[in-house]
This record gives sequence, structure tokens and C-alpha cells, in this order.
Amino acid sequence: MNQENCISLEAEINSELHKSLQKYLDYHPYWDINRVLNASLSLFMMQNWRRDNGLDQQDSDTCTRIYLDSIFHEYYTHRHYEQNS
Repeated sequence: MNQENCISLEAEINSELHKSLQKYLDYHPYWDINRVLNASLSLFMMQNWRRDNGLDQQDSDTCTRIYLDSIFHEYYTHRHYEQNS
């Protein structure tokens, strides 16, 4: 991900959710918290996108692109990880 287009976030999440997320990340080393958050937030925005809440088509397109980049990156990263393990 291009660091110039990134910001840092601090968020509080449920401890049980954190534990489950950590287990998932431990089992899927080609995922990290940044990819999970990008995929999750962009999917949320795609599912809740409507013109009447102030989002335009460009916002929707951006969320869709980020979501697909996050999800399909897994396929290529997983193949590379498996080949080099």
C-alpha cells in the first residue's frame, strides 16, 4: 500500500473480537491488521453507500477498488508465501 495515501488510526475494539482477529492473523501470516481494516472498512462503505448520505460515485468506486485490492492481494501473497516456505 502506498504510504503517502495512508493515515494512522487508533480504535478500541471488543477484547473477544481482538482475540479472534489475532488467532486469524496467526493462522494467516499473509494477512495483517492493515489489510483486515482496509477490507473491513471498504466493505462496510460499499454495503452502506447511498447518494443521500453524502457519498458520490467516486467514493463508491474508491471503496470498491480498495476492497478488491485487499481481498485479491491475498491470492498472490498466499501463493508467494507457500512457494517460499
